[in-house]
Amino acid sequence: MKRWLLFIPLIIIFIFAVMLFLSLNQDPLQKMKDHLNKPLPAFTLSDLQEQNRILHNNDFPQGEVYLINIWGSWCQFCQQEFPLLHKITQQYHVPIIGIDYLDKRENALQTLQQLGNPFKLNTYDSQGMFAAELGINGAPYTFIIDKQGIMRYFFDGGAINETIWQTEMLPLIKKLQMENK
Repeated sequence: MKRWLLFIPLIIIFIFAVMLFLSLNQDPLQKMKDHLNKPLPAFTLSDLQEQNRILHNNDFPQGEVYLINIWGSWCQFCQQEFPLLHKITQQYHVPIIGIDYLDKRENALQTLQQLGNPFKLNTYDSQGMFAAELGINGAPYTFIIDKQGIMRYFFDGGAINETIWQTEMLPLIKKLQMENK
């Protein structure tokens, strides 16, 4: 028997270890960064409130700037940002699309009943597949989508607050709203 064949399992283990090491050194936000300045990925998700209603990209606001907020009833930071999300929709008239992430539908609906629903639409990503496509591994995350459906910004620092809204997000939204007027 040829002795070099005995080294094949060792070579395979070595290659696997190198791949694992390289993946650990990658920026965990790289997938989200890769989506910046590109169209929102295609998706098919059910509506949170009407589970038989299926939503696609063209169901999201067209020709206007909007936010996507990844949230879950299990997420304390998400609940903390609900008052600001309400303010954004009521005072600034910026539509927000909610993506309920890795949640139980009944828990999410109960949270919306208790805290109010700031979302124009609310999708249900129970398996986290769309969120994974965006590179998300938790909640909350907030994205700004421009009039052409291009992802222009994401906030990954936990719950957005008034300072982040006023200094980062609102100025960009105003700029994007003025484009192509």
